[in-house]
Amino acid sequence: MPTSNLEELMQGRVPGLNVQMNTGAPGFRGAATIRGLSSIGASGAGTDAYVTSNSPLYIVDGVPIDADAGFEYGFQSIGPGTSPLSLIPVEDIETVDVMLDAQATSLYGSRGANGVIVITTKKGKSKIPIVTYIGNYFVNTVPPLRNTIGGKEERDLRVSTIYGNGDYNYLYQIMNNPFISDSLNPFYNNSTDWQGIYYTPTYNHSHNISVAGGDQILNYKTNLNFYSDRGVIRNTGFDRYAATMSLGFNPNEKFRVNAQVFAAIGKKLKGSGNGLTEVGAGSNIASSLMPGPSFFLDVSQFSGAIYSSNDAKTHNFRSFIDMSYELIKNLRISSNTSYDYTQDSEDFFKPAAADANRTRLFGLSARRSDLYNRSQLNYSGTFNEKHNLYTSVFSELRVNNSTGYVIENRNGPNDYYWGPLGYNSWYSNYSGVQYNGGSGSNQYTSIHTVALAANMQYNFNKKYILDLSFRQDGSSYAGENNRWARNPSMGLRWNIEKEKFMEKVSWVTSAALRFTYGVNLRPTTNIYASQGQFGVRGAYNNVIRVGPILGYLPNPDLRPEKVETINIGGDFYLFPTG
Repeated sequence: MPTSNLEELMQGRVPGLNVQMNTGAPGFRGAATIRGLSSIGASGAGTDAYVTSNSPLYIVDGVPIDADAGFEYGFQSIGPGTSPLSLIPVEDIETVDVMLDAQATSLYGSRGANGVIVITTKKGKSKIPIVTYIGNYFVNTVPPLRNTIGGKEERDLRVSTIYGNGDYNYLYQIMNNPFISDSLNPFYNNSTDWQGIYYTPTYNHSHNISVAGGDQILNYKTNLNFYSDRGVIRNTGFDRYAATMSLGFNPNEKFRVNAQVFAAIGKKLKGSGNGLTEVGAGSNIASSLMPGPSFFLDVSQFSGAIYSSNDAKTHNFRSFIDMSYELIKNLRISSNTSYDYTQDSEDFFKPAAADANRTRLFGLSARRSDLYNRSQLNYSGTFNEKHNLYTSVFSELRVNNSTGYVIENRNGPNDYYWGPLGYNSWYSNYSGVQYNGGSGSNQYTSIHTVALAANMQYNFNKKYILDLSFRQDGSSYAGENNRWARNPSMGLRWNIEKEKFMEKVSWVTSAALRFTYGVNLRPTTNIYASQGQFGVRGAYNNVIRVGPILGYLPNPDLRPEKVETINIGGDFYLFPTG
């Protein structure tokens, strides 16, 4: 089914995975939580309350993806708020595997503390090139809205309500509200359907074309995708342009190379920018006797969403190369190196009629880069046709850099001048570029992590399985005195259907019991809590000085959050139909 976000397809389909879609705005993402290590937190109050994110780690073709990189509920943070998952065409996805327990997620360390979702895209498998086209045309319909009374019926209802109080002192309410009393004035003699102004059905489409082919030596695939979705709230929507090119080369059984390049652009229309709190015509904010929103009648909640101009874009480039070589029989060395680069930009302009007769110009430019390497040495072998052993030793290195700049200008000269400078004598202190009070700011972070880990799996005749792993992570998030976090885990599994006494039980296809134990660790907060934060603290002798921000002093003893998890479960597939 066509969707701008993979999370919508997983909602309600994976046991133990809770997906909360906080907003229906296209291109925004929700909050995904896998049972196990998670914390329940809420921000805001009333209709603005939402559950904070405990997102799992997403692995796309072996490349870790931070699903919260562009996370925005609509009012909590700045920027386009485009989810990296929204940039992945669902037509290009082949499999989605969800790792729920600590034993599985320990392979990815603290980044996988909230669970791991592994996404694999399609590869070429046919010697004859296969060209596939998938097109979708779909309609977004307006949800059931409030029943309203409009025009003359509204005026009669209001007048009768006032008269019904039996107290003629309320008559001044009629005289002081001309839209009720002045029925001969065409300005107050409308029957405006405010909900119709704000909501509208939309007609959308998506197109995906792929060319794939290959054999055991060389396989290739190219995928091109275009997706366009307009929200039922006017001036909201999401467009995606994505291209994927992958190549696999296996000249012999010993040497393998897989490479991929992915590029995508996400363009968003955000209305007033509040994807979560955009209740619009659900609020009782205007009478049907009034004409629709215009320069002469400003209803900011409508005009701020309908007439604002928002150009929000996310550019994403991701590439990886995975190489492996068999040193001796059953012993293989491999290395996966990836680079993920994202650039966000947003230009938002609100005309004077939508903002108390003052224009507003907001601009953002942000960049993120993630360099990742995973190198490992693994051995797999079978002895006496019953004993199967797999061992792996691997290391991980990650360097993440991000920077962002914000500029804002209030009360420009007119609705046609979008430059960063301008002057208006009224509230002139809001003119120009503001660098204080959060109106203008810049930020830079650099995070480094390194990990060493080992894993061993043994199974006897595919009936009894033992899985052991140990991993330790060093991170910039941690305090100076607690750099390393350790994640041990153990897993046991008994495949009951392999036993002899189950051979004659035809109504059982598969049955298994499993037990896992593990320690999950994750950073308790952001990098500023351990390293402190510094900023411009004024000038001394006309020289700008940098000093510590007292609200973010370094904490060298900061420890990660630690949770021990024990899972006991069973898997049963009964009554086969084939």
